[in-house]
Formats: sequence, C-alpha cells, structure tokens
Amino acid sequence: TAPQCAAPAPAPDGFLRLAHADWGAALAADARAPYFQQLAAFVKARRASGAVYPPAEHVFAALDACPLEQVKVVIVGQDPYHGPRQAHGLAFSIADTSSCKFPPSLRNIFQECVADP
Repeated sequence: TAPQCAAPAPAPDGFLRLAHADWGAALAADARAPYFQQLAAFVKARRASGAVYPPAEHVFAALDACPLEQVKVVIVGQDPYHGPRQAHGLAFSIADTSSCKFPPSLRNIFQECVADP
C-alpha cells in the first residue's frame, strides 16, 4: 500500500514544507541557494498577480507522495498544465478527469501504453 502522508503546511516563503523529512534534507542546499531564492520570489510575485498552476498546496505533491528512499523513477514534465483543475503537482496527470479535457500530452502517454503493453 502507498504510504500515508501528512498534509503539507504552508511555509513562510510561500513554498510548502515537505511531508517527508528526507526530501527536505536532500533539497536543503538548493533551497538556500540564490537561484532558488530568486525563483521563490518570482513565483510568489506571480501568484500575487494572478492564477499560477499548480496551486501552492500542490507544488510538491510528487515529493509528498512517497519518501525519497522509496523513489525508483522521477518523471519530470516540461511544464505544468495551465488549466484550472488540471495541474496538481504530478507530471502528466490530472486530478479531476470528469470536469476537464485530457491534455494532448497525457492522451499520447495513454496511447503509447495501450500500443506497447
């Protein structure tokens, strides 16, 4: 069964605390680096001026899904889906399939899975 994760709490800088301490330790040096601080400030400013996807509480959903020690593969998407109810922190995934269209990239992945079982 999948590990149960605590809901992440908002961090003061607008990013989220990670549910698993091992991810926080692995990313700590990067989180303190100037490039990351600049990125955090940029995202915070963009969120203040309008919609940014995924919502803040879902940014690290992939890292909250399981502890670092259980990770076998990481799939990184080119960019998050840009529609409401689509982007939720997991690459090539949508949370609400009943109220939004499947993005073309996700349709292509499903087609490849069917074509090459």
